[in-house]
This record gives sequence, C-alpha cells and structure tokens, in this order.
Amino acid sequence: INDMPYLLYLPKVKIVSGKLVSPEGTDVRLLLKRLAVGVSIDWTFSDEMKANYTLSEVRLMQVPKDYRILPKTEYETTFGTMYPTSESEVVDGFRLKGEELVSAKGSQTFWMPANARGTRNDVNYPTYRNKNYAHSAATYVEFVVNNKDEKERLLYRAYLGGNPTNDFNLLENTN
Repeated sequence: INDMPYLLYLPKVKIVSGKLVSPEGTDVRLLLKRLAVGVSIDWTFSDEMKANYTLSEVRLMQVPKDYRILPKTEYETTFGTMYPTSESEVVDGFRLKGEELVSAKGSQTFWMPANARGTRNDVNYPTYRNKNYAHSAATYVEFVVNNKDEKERLLYRAYLGGNPTNDFNLLENTN
C-alpha cells in the first residue's frame, strides 16, 4: 500500500487560509477514492488432507501490474465492460511457499490494482466459477498440494470477484 500512487487533481479550486474553496469563495469538500482493491484470503488445510497431502504453495495470480486513474475499458459480449484491457500486463500478486507459507498461518492480505473482468449470466452455480467460464485475465488464487511421496500434485483454483456467483470483478475502493 505504501507504493500506491495518489493524485489530487483540483481544477478551479484554490487554498485560502488553509481551506479549499472554489473561485466563488464557497467551501469545497473532497471525496477521496482508493485506487486499490483490498484482497484478504483465508484458508484451512483440513486434518483429513494433512494425513496424505501437504500444502506446498499458495499463490495469487493474474494481478494487473499498474494502477490507473482512468483505466482504458474494453467490451466483450459475454462479460460486458471490463478494465484494464486484456493486453495490460499482469503479474503474480504473491507466491507463498516454505517458511513464508508457514508464517502466513492460513491468511494473507494484499492490495492490488482493480481488475474488473465482468459478469457472466450463464454462471449461475458456484461450481461454474472456474477456468472454463472465467475471463482469461481474471484474478485467481491457486493452492498447490502434493501427496506425501511427492508423486502426485493437485492444483485448486478459486476465482475472485464480487459476492454474486457470476461476478468476476475486483473493483477499486473495495475489500
């Protein structure tokens, strides 16, 4: 959050005696909006799973690289209006493994740029919120699980978004 840029653009506003006023001399109030999305992820690895498997990595994937004050939007019939554009660069939000994973104690909080990936009307059940239905640039969390003898690896993926099952939007100024 310390690296998140802030910009205060106040056209036709001046400071008089330490107060913001309009050219007409009236008081001007500011509405500040955070450009970031607060993402908190909590997970529990059950005792039944621990008997035969180990959680080896937790990673947040497909995070937009840059904050944008006025993001460029695009439209796709299936998802509606989205931003930033699909051509925008994405990075890994985090990859927790080894000591970092142990010290996280089943929880991680991360601030990231908005990633609005739209809604899909045909995603009407939680099991449909998967790779087959999500936009290719949608943000997701992936859990990497290995069996005890390291011969089998399982990947569990959870797509993030709003509360409705069909909402893949991570919007600015929200948690």
